[in-house]
Amino acid sequence: MNIRKALLSILLFSISVYLPVLGQQYNFTNYSIDQGLVQSQVNTIFEDSKGYLWIGTNGGISMFDGFRFINFTKDQGLSDNQVRAIGEDLNGNIWIGTKEGYVCCFNGASFICLNDKNGLLSPSIISIARDSSGTMYFASERNGIFFLKENNFQNFKIPALKDVAIKTITFDYKGKLWIGTLNNGIYIYNKENVQHLSVENGLSDNHVLSLHEDIYNYMWISTKNGATKYKDGSVSSYRQEDGISSDNINAIITEKKGQIWFGTEKGISKFDGKAFVHYNKTNGLDNDNITCLLRDRTQNIWIGTDRGGIYKYDGDRFVHLTMKDGLPNNIVLSIMQDWDNNFWFGTYGDGVCKYDGSKFTIFSTKDGLCSNVINSIFQDKEGNIWFGSKGNGLSKYDGKKFTSYSTDNGLNSNMVYSISQDHEGHILIGTLGGGLNIFDGKKFTIISKNEGLSSNMIYFIYSDKNGNIYIGTDDAGVDLIFNTTISEIINSKKVGSDNILNISRKFGLANEQVLSIAEDTEGNIWFGTYGGGVCKFDGKEIKTITTKDGINSNNIFFLLTDSRGYIWAGSEKGINRMFFSNNQSKPSIKTYSKGEGYRGIESSLNAAIEDNKGYLWFATIKGVSRYDASADLPNPIEPITRIINVKLFSENINWSMYSSETSNDGKVPLNITLPHNKNHLTFDFIGIDLKSPDKVKYQWMLEGYDKTWSAVTISTTTVAYSFIPEGEYVFRVRSCNNDGVWNKMPASIRIVIKPPFWTTWWFIVLVVIVVLFLVLLFIRIRFSYLENINKTLEEKIQIRTALLRQEKATVEEQAKLLQHQKLKLEDINKELEKLSIVARETDNSVMIADNQCRVQWVNEGFHKLFGYESSDFNDIFGQHIAFSSNFKDIEKVINDCIEKKTSVVYASQSHRKDGQIIWVQTTLTPIYDTAGHLKQLVAIDTDISKIKLAEEQIKLEKEKSDNLLLNILPTETAEELKSKGFATPRSYRRVSVMFTDFKGFTKACENLKPEEIVTTLHEYFVKFDTITEKYFLEKIKTIGDSYMCVGGLPIRNKSHPFDSVLAALEIQHFMDETNMEKLRNNLPIWELRLGIHTGEVVAGVVGKRKFAYDIWGDTVNIASRMESSGQVGMVNVSGITYEFIKDYFDCLFRGKIDAKNKGKIDMYFVTGIKKEYATDHRGIYPNEAFKQILSEL
Repeated sequence: MNIRKALLSILLFSISVYLPVLGQQYNFTNYSIDQGLVQSQVNTIFEDSKGYLWIGTNGGISMFDGFRFINFTKDQGLSDNQVRAIGEDLNGNIWIGTKEGYVCCFNGASFICLNDKNGLLSPSIISIARDSSGTMYFASERNGIFFLKENNFQNFKIPALKDVAIKTITFDYKGKLWIGTLNNGIYIYNKENVQHLSVENGLSDNHVLSLHEDIYNYMWISTKNGATKYKDGSVSSYRQEDGISSDNINAIITEKKGQIWFGTEKGISKFDGKAFVHYNKTNGLDNDNITCLLRDRTQNIWIGTDRGGIYKYDGDRFVHLTMKDGLPNNIVLSIMQDWDNNFWFGTYGDGVCKYDGSKFTIFSTKDGLCSNVINSIFQDKEGNIWFGSKGNGLSKYDGKKFTSYSTDNGLNSNMVYSISQDHEGHILIGTLGGGLNIFDGKKFTIISKNEGLSSNMIYFIYSDKNGNIYIGTDDAGVDLIFNTTISEIINSKKVGSDNILNISRKFGLANEQVLSIAEDTEGNIWFGTYGGGVCKFDGKEIKTITTKDGINSNNIFFLLTDSRGYIWAGSEKGINRMFFSNNQSKPSIKTYSKGEGYRGIESSLNAAIEDNKGYLWFATIKGVSRYDASADLPNPIEPITRIINVKLFSENINWSMYSSETSNDGKVPLNITLPHNKNHLTFDFIGIDLKSPDKVKYQWMLEGYDKTWSAVTISTTTVAYSFIPEGEYVFRVRSCNNDGVWNKMPASIRIVIKPPFWTTWWFIVLVVIVVLFLVLLFIRIRFSYLENINKTLEEKIQIRTALLRQEKATVEEQAKLLQHQKLKLEDINKELEKLSIVARETDNSVMIADNQCRVQWVNEGFHKLFGYESSDFNDIFGQHIAFSSNFKDIEKVINDCIEKKTSVVYASQSHRKDGQIIWVQTTLTPIYDTAGHLKQLVAIDTDISKIKLAEEQIKLEKEKSDNLLLNILPTETAEELKSKGFATPRSYRRVSVMFTDFKGFTKACENLKPEEIVTTLHEYFVKFDTITEKYFLEKIKTIGDSYMCVGGLPIRNKSHPFDSVLAALEIQHFMDETNMEKLRNNLPIWELRLGIHTGEVVAGVVGKRKFAYDIWGDTVNIASRMESSGQVGMVNVSGITYEFIKDYFDCLFRGKIDAKNKGKIDMYFVTGIKKEYATDHRGIYPNEAFKQILSEL
């Protein structure tokens, strides 16, 4: 009978271990050394009153707020790095028990270490507990228990504990002290007596490892040989034979709903009272050796391991299927549940698999499937299952065999992204590049742009409950087909203009790349766009929901309406659940990502369903995730919000001089009083919610300064206020968890900004007194001043009389001088008469103006030069000499001429009377009288048009010569060639060389005229030139149909491997688009091979008369082999180039390929930019983040 019972126990245990593991992965988030934990061997986990987790390890202790770890070791003041126990006193101080360093107390700023000098007789502290009065108790392994009183330790003497090795202590709800020992079972102390529990009265084993009291006040005791549940003499045990993974149980914790967690050396066993569920390496827990367990205030379960760090259990709302469970590939692109409740998963590269709940059946091209990359799956009304592929058309599976369709038998494009069926039974196929393809069971009818659609690039087809068809496109928004049937469209072979409405930006659509469409319970149609968020269409207008409203990304890959009325939107950053209630204008939004258990994070395109049991299934790049709404319980616990630091003028200061009370670490004043010029404050704060720390939202306000709360933000945990005026304020901050629960009592600090002294009453009174005193003083001084002035005036009159006598004598002397000057002026006039003769006869224009610059006279040369008569001058130009010139700085020239008293020469364009433009050189000369006063200005104009024409011709010829040189040589080389007459060859340690070549060029040319060949090559190479110039590549040469360019010279840079690959992707993208257009027009296509290699070259100029800039080196030869060893339409790079670009581009390893004369070389195909660095889903164009990375290289 005992043997049968033992076998039955083993069988039950095997089932309990196996069944939950089969076919699903659970959600555990690991935090270890890579995430910042101080060390991976975890001994204990503790949550303090502020919400922080404290993790004790063999390498120190870590404080964790959900985002970052702050680590403390002996370097920061800890007495010993081996931490065994953690506790908290009523003042919020953290007490730390170590293996050999006694006890340390952390007050938030520093450690205070206590030892035998404080009465602690043992350096090894194994457990810490606090009783109801706040007294702290410390258990040593071999020297009994101590309690702390007035900063000194006293021995807690219990005679029964003499020579007993203690493992753990705790107080129960009645205040009894429970003492677990290593070999003597349990001692329960209640001040009156000591009760002993051992194997003799029901304990599983005398070697006790941990104690835990559940919400029903049962004490759970873990031992080396099972677990014991005890209350008031009632004892029950649990062992491996009952379903626990191992009898060696290190820790026990209970959930609020009563489930018990057993942490063992072989993983975790969770017991709900009926059955066990096991978590270990097979289903999500990467480390089986469990050392400790903790349930935090938000009901998270935290798991400490030996050498695996800590794990957070993220709940059962999501479970996952991965390759560990039988999926052929973790990248799942499509999903569908058939009529028999089987699930079908389309993968990227490994075909499709059918999952019946216990096993996977895989179908691939070997079984007749059209492709191993399956974009979409659909089951029609007859039970056939349709599979759409990326590049190989589609297949129909009738349960026995596959029938495939492609462009070879009627399909317009092999890129199939959407499959659906109308009420008449027609199969509607959305293709990328081939428009809408309608299959009636026999033939395909093609509806494209030529037949009325707005685009041939279709991502999704959706039929609403009214029979309207919505088509989401890549570049034209949404086409709505209404008031017609598919049969009518087939018969007319087009969509009538009265039956189609294009919903685009003009209609209010946020972005015209629409990837997904869904309908809610109210009949509203939802559009998921790439870059524009989610758009809700009620038939009249469109409302947009973006990241500003709370969704995690504006790139929406799927939309799903579930049976509860929620709208689900998937993106590259997780999924969003949206719900409108009570006529809300904006929805309530909850986001799910890694922190909530959504492990895959990046969603696949239109790969989300609700099964017939109400579970939601999501395909991701890390397998398939199933969502259970019943396990998604809202978190009612508000975050713990704290102001963790306050800075003055962005600097940390000692606040004791401005605050009567501060926090233990001195960083946070509890009240602040500041002078008026200390009014720039920065507040750092945090809202701790360990359930979803990255989803905590914040609002703040400075009461008395701000009128309302700030806008809700997620990432901001610092706010600064500048130039705060005098007054009294209260800074408040509050936070909200992912389920919308806000703090009822915000964290706050009171602030007083004192007024400046000059606004106080005593200062104003003082100023009035001083002003009155100054007025009286001024009157006294003024009276004395007037008396002194009278005396001074009398003295000045006497002096002035003497001066007048002297001035009379001076005037008589000046009269004589004037007579002499008169005679001299007569001589000057005679000279002027001679000059006037010259002025009349010369061909140059002469103009004389008075000292006010008014023109007095022009000569006959003025008429010859400008064609105007002198009598016409004032009527045409005005009187001022400046009006006769077109020189832009004429006013400045005239002023300089007068101020410097010298002639000024300048040149300008002028117009003759007949309209002819001439160049004139003007000499402007001032004439002064003997007293140095300006008398006249003389302007002489000379025609220099022929000289200017010669100068312009010389300049033009020089520019032509320079431009011609720059067209064939790099700027740096051209400048050196012009200055020295030769160019020095330069060695470049690392560049990236690109070769392109058209496949089958010679054969393609057989049917083309030479002019057509040259024209076509010119069109391609001009586009190549544009692309390579965009990415800073230097074109070297073209040889026939081959094109060669290089990145990293003549200007050296570190981004050339990236620049070359970006240019290559864009060139191949251009070739793809060009060839698609030619195929549509029945024109022959040209296919391009392209190769890139990175290495050393020498660059320089070859030749003496016809210059040629070229590069040499083995790098050039290998790059040429990359091109010749490549495939059309692909970017082939060497292993060296791959090492530079691999972190930013998706690459496919081709293996070691034999290259002519080079042996075997590692080669890779670059398929595109990684999604996080691309602006488009094809990975052709870099986003701003990628550009910023390149700019910093």
